[in-house]
Amino acid sequence: MNEKPWEKMPKIEGGVVIDHVPINRGPLVYLVLLPWLKEGVTANIRTNIPSKKIGNGENYGKKWVFKIEKLIDDEKFIENLALVGGKELTLNYIENYEVVKKYHPELPKVVKEGILRCNNPYCVTTQDHHAGQRSEFILENEDPLIYKCKFCGEEIDQEKIDELVLEKGF
Repeated sequence: MNEKPWEKMPKIEGGVVIDHVPINRGPLVYLVLLPWLKEGVTANIRTNIPSKKIGNGENYGKKWVFKIEKLIDDEKFIENLALVGGKELTLNYIENYEVVKKYHPELPKVVKEGILRCNNPYCVTTQDHHAGQRSEFILENEDPLIYKCKFCGEEIDQEKIDELVLEKGF
């Protein structure tokens, strides 16, 4: 009998499984996850796993799956996953080898700090004389994804968010 790739992943007693990560979003999710993978935390990561959920329902798309033997329920972490992981991303919380909570993280309506940074050199958040003024972005549109700077109106789309994640490298 041929085992499917996802069947080869060991079950975890407790922690979080990040599932249905589209193939092109996986590296960004990995970068967001890195700060939580501290010494002693076991993580199992698989890529190129077939998924009907990511495909068109008939044909399989490809996904990443992350199994982390640590419960990560940090609000900023979940917000960052929503920003980079795609709408298919699913969080599964595991206790005693069973899923106890499963959901798709929603895009935050407001992002005050973290990944997003205003690109406008004239925005008060980027000016030295306004030191301490923090960026704040409001969700303008979900598809395509667009956030707008509260202070100057500069728009940030998914491509720019991805660039900021890669630049930050967490």
